[in-house]
Amino acid sequence: WKTKMVPGWEPAAGSNGNREAWDLADAEKEKAVLLTCSDQGIAAAHRWRLPVIAIRNEEFWREHGVQSLFGAPVLLEDAEALTGDLLETVWKRFYGVPLVIGETARCRIREIGGKDLRQLYEASGGVIHEGQPEAAGLSWEEYREFWDAYLRNQYTFYGYGLWLAQEKEQAGGLLGLAGFSDAEELSYWIVPEKRRRGYAREICSFLLEYAGENLGWKRVCARIREDNFPSLDLAESLGFCRIRRYQEKGVWVSEWRAVIPKES
Repeated sequence: WKTKMVPGWEPAAGSNGNREAWDLADAEKEKAVLLTCSDQGIAAAHRWRLPVIAIRNEEFWREHGVQSLFGAPVLLEDAEALTGDLLETVWKRFYGVPLVIGETARCRIREIGGKDLRQLYEASGGVIHEGQPEAAGLSWEEYREFWDAYLRNQYTFYGYGLWLAQEKEQAGGLLGLAGFSDAEELSYWIVPEKRRRGYAREICSFLLEYAGENLGWKRVCARIREDNFPSLDLAESLGFCRIRRYQEKGVWVSEWRAVIPKES
């Protein structure tokens, strides 16, 4: 990793400091993250098109005044909180590189990227698989517009969402989507040709553990159409309990809830 700590002032044009920043932005940005304790440093990162992390520095602020540090995606209270994983996350978020959140025996689960959208659209028929029951298929323009906004905001602000599931042994072959809504609701979709092979259970079991260990959740819910028998069976096998049933647009839907066990 190449990091550059930017002070709270602007180097004069043509100065050595400006030259260093230019070199960092142009020649080494493939693994560069800018660190700063000032608003000026954040503004410089935006100009140089670099990912940036802000770090509080009370000593600097006593001399130069308190800084808002608005505009940095991550604000650390102490430099000791800076880790390689955090640098990787901030860098990938800035350049739109999907993060892998984990693997199972057969699957790799990662964030969705812009390059995945056409394949997802063709495989899903334009359906947005976020919650149950499913919405009608969208046009390609509508589908892309939804996901473009989703990818700009969801993972950065929430840290979770719908993730892409791939086969590890088939050069990243598409398995489907699975993840959580902001209502702590689990949903999944497996491409038709990969169903009835245990992938849904494998992926959803991993996600329940992920929710407890990484998101700090104590329970997860699911909404399932009552004519979707495979999903009803899956919910029961994952330890979900049915808590109510209701009609939605003329279709009976049941709501399920699972308590995530604490680590022993």
